[in-house]
Amino acid sequence: MNDPLEVGERVWLLDGGEGYVLAQVCSLDGGTAEVARVITSAPGGGGSSPVITPERDALLANKTHSVQLDALLRANPKVLDGLDDMTGLSNLNDASVLYNVKWRFARELIYTYTGPILLAVNPYKSLPDLYNEEQLKIYASMATGRENTLPPHIYAVAQRAFRSLRDERKSQAMIVSGESGAGKTESTKFLCRYLTDACRQQRHGTRARIEEQILRANPLLEAFGNAMTLRNDNSSRFGKWIEIQYDAGGSIVGASIRRFLLETSRVTQQVRGERNYHIFYQLCRGVDERERRDLKLDQPERMQYLCGGATTIPGVDDAAEFAQTVEAMRVVGLDEAEIHGVQRVLAAVIAMGQLEISADDAGNAREVGPSHALMNACWLLEVNVETLQKSLTTKLTRAGSGSTFETRLLAEQAIDARNALARFCYDRLFSWLVDRINSSMSNDAATATHVGILDIFGFEHFDRNGFEQLCINFTNERLQQHFVQHKFKLEQEEYEAEGVDWSRIDFRDNAECITLLERIFHTMNDSVTFRRRTARPGDTASLLRDEIVGQNGRHPSLSAPPRQPDKFVVHHYAGDVMYSPDDFMVKNADTLHEDLRRLISASRSEFLRGLFRRESSGEDDAGEGTPSRARASVAAGAGARRAKSAATITSKLQADLETLLTKLREAEPHFIRCIKPNSSKSAGEFDGAAVLHQLRCLGVLEAVRISQRGFPNRYLYPDLCSRYWQLVPGKFDWRKQPREAAQALLESSMDATAKASSTVSYALGRTKAFLRAGVIASLERARERVLGVRATVLAAHWRGFLARRAFLVLRARHRAALACGARWRAFVRRRAFVLLRLAAGLAQRHWRGVVGRRTASRLRAKATAATRIAALWRQVRVQRAFQRQRKAVVTVQRRWRGVVARMFVQRIRRQRRMIEAVQHATRTWLAVRWRANAQRAALVLQCAWRRKLAYRARRHALRELDNRRREAVVSLQMGVRTVLAQRRAQALRDEV
Repeated sequence: MNDPLEVGERVWLLDGGEGYVLAQVCSLDGGTAEVARVITSAPGGGGSSPVITPERDALLANKTHSVQLDALLRANPKVLDGLDDMTGLSNLNDASVLYNVKWRFARELIYTYTGPILLAVNPYKSLPDLYNEEQLKIYASMATGRENTLPPHIYAVAQRAFRSLRDERKSQAMIVSGESGAGKTESTKFLCRYLTDACRQQRHGTRARIEEQILRANPLLEAFGNAMTLRNDNSSRFGKWIEIQYDAGGSIVGASIRRFLLETSRVTQQVRGERNYHIFYQLCRGVDERERRDLKLDQPERMQYLCGGATTIPGVDDAAEFAQTVEAMRVVGLDEAEIHGVQRVLAAVIAMGQLEISADDAGNAREVGPSHALMNACWLLEVNVETLQKSLTTKLTRAGSGSTFETRLLAEQAIDARNALARFCYDRLFSWLVDRINSSMSNDAATATHVGILDIFGFEHFDRNGFEQLCINFTNERLQQHFVQHKFKLEQEEYEAEGVDWSRIDFRDNAECITLLERIFHTMNDSVTFRRRTARPGDTASLLRDEIVGQNGRHPSLSAPPRQPDKFVVHHYAGDVMYSPDDFMVKNADTLHEDLRRLISASRSEFLRGLFRRESSGEDDAGEGTPSRARASVAAGAGARRAKSAATITSKLQADLETLLTKLREAEPHFIRCIKPNSSKSAGEFDGAAVLHQLRCLGVLEAVRISQRGFPNRYLYPDLCSRYWQLVPGKFDWRKQPREAAQALLESSMDATAKASSTVSYALGRTKAFLRAGVIASLERARERVLGVRATVLAAHWRGFLARRAFLVLRARHRAALACGARWRAFVRRRAFVLLRLAAGLAQRHWRGVVGRRTASRLRAKATAATRIAALWRQVRVQRAFQRQRKAVVTVQRRWRGVVARMFVQRIRRQRRMIEAVQHATRTWLAVRWRANAQRAALVLQCAWRRKLAYRARRHALRELDNRRREAVVSLQMGVRTVLAQRRAQALRDEV
């Protein structure tokens, strides 16, 4: 840390279990120690069991802990969390890179840029929205210069490659690497799918046959070259270079595949929990009963080469996969005879595993059995039983004089020969399949440019590292050197385009380590050539180790551990690896003795002889274009040539790597690094220590260190000024003078230590400002200080405003309280007065009532007698009046009845006369008008109506008569009552 730490700043503390722990500085003591406490979970948590130390226990308990300053790494500001491109991080260190990857992984952002590298973290779950047709169209329509506007994606890398190929007519190379289970195979599929679909969309048509073959060739090679391992259910056990060929118009015209590093040792032996190659299990479970009998197959659990580990993969149907594999063979151009030949060779490899070799008392191989297994192997290989048995138990040895003699093999050597033959057959079959695919798809004549996809193992470092790891790590060293040179070239081009002096920038190269490995390979080749049979295997390994250390003892990339004299350590770019040279000589030689070669040459199977004729004629892996056929454990099938100097695995590996690197140098490279987040294949789990190890092995951290040596942070002047203009307010109008404003704010952010230092903290280009690592953090801290001061002033004004507003509110509340008090007192007094007045009125009313009742009682007593007298008098008067009225009423009634009776008689007479008249008129009318029906009806109606009126008049008269009668009765009753009243009154008077 060049700049001094500040209290409150975030830092990283190294942790053995999680990688790094994020902490915060609480205090500083003399610049040599500081106190930090954990404030968030570590960026690597989730997968490993952390080592609990007293310091870590204190941190996890949220306690303070003293730490040396040298043990801390400065963390980035929060504003830089989750950047798409990690070269934009101000503090580029291992912890910040790890934290940024985890931050994005937790949000299902599995892709991240690190300069020219795309990091792809395996999510261990399906993300269909990330690879659907809509996403493909979005990235396919990505215009030049808009790369930074879209999130990182493998489609973006493919689109940049395709656009450069189409516009610049330059070949492209995409290098996909990572350890087993990191997702290399899936990433390669996505790249192939995008490149084929991009061409289809460009011509607005359907997918051409060659594009379909490219897509089908990948799963076909997976069936033959992928297997289930402890780390991955579909682990690719070989490397491949897929070259998609384009014409001058940017359309796909062909493709070719070059394979290398095939792990043929898996054919004869698997680790517990792993499987052999998928194709064996697909064949055993996918063929019908007739083919099963013809191929002498049984269930995988009963086959020696297939039951060494697991035999099934959860969720995978081997029978259905076999049908798809056969269909893929047909799509890439294999006919039925070739498909049958492939199946017979696979069945022959399985059958060889059933052979058992017995030994005599001396340990020599005696015979091969059981008989049915031997017959099955001979049937499938189409060789004689005696020939096969003799080839596996004996060997012809050529003497110096040119004569030959037969020697019997030991039982262990015979078993090794059987396994070597099985591995060699499978290796030849795989090479033939690759060649057959290439012959169907390749179109070199029409090819103008190509896009190459390199799917290769990443750097490997295990508890025990052998020949396999040495070859793989040498390959990665060469590829890392290519990456460093490419990175340096990109940096140089950008610096020159911006006019920045780049001569002081130093990039570390790994040429010394590559030179050391080449010397080791040379020593191994010499040992194979001159001392192949001069010592026992253990002695050969010890001699080889001593020779390697003796020749390169002072080499800076080699060391010999004193406590382990049988091993040596190579200092790779990704870390130190300790190698055990026990099996270097055997695996590097990779021989198959002549008797077995003659056995295959004598086979009656034209297909099998064709596989070995190709090998014996010198068409080795270079013929198929493979950068290498050797993976360390592979190579059991390559064999020595009949030339004077035997070819070795390392020599072919070096030659093939030169061919591969030549192709990579001719193309524009794109790097994709696949990361496995945990070893349990669990979605959402992130093992920080394991991811940090992979970042180191894949060269990502080395790329970060390269960026640190230069100017890793680059900002356009408007972007830089728009964020940090507060550091130089008012000095420049950064919209019109962005370069001057950027220079001023960078100068203002440098402290005295930085100005006195000889290291240039920044450089100004034509359009960008180039900043050293840590400058952005300094700018952020300066910006936070300026904004903190302004925030303090703003907060003070705001608090004053709040206080004044609170005072006005309190004053208004006080006045309101006084007014409310006055009104309340008036209300209380007014209410008391009203109650008092109501009480007085109630008392008055009560007293007046008492007085009134007393007066009324006296008056009531006095008026009782008068009232009685008046009542009696009124009674007499009423009686007299009633009698008079009754007499008058009777008289009136009598006379009225007479009048009514006479009137009734007269009415009856009139009615009769009227009826007679009507009848006479009716008869007359009927007689006169008989024919007039209408008039008759009218007359009938008139007659009826008149009758109705007559009845109505009669009823009316009767009612009037009844009314008069009732009135007369009432009048009579009134008169009677009057008379009675008068008599009663007279009687009372008489009494009085």
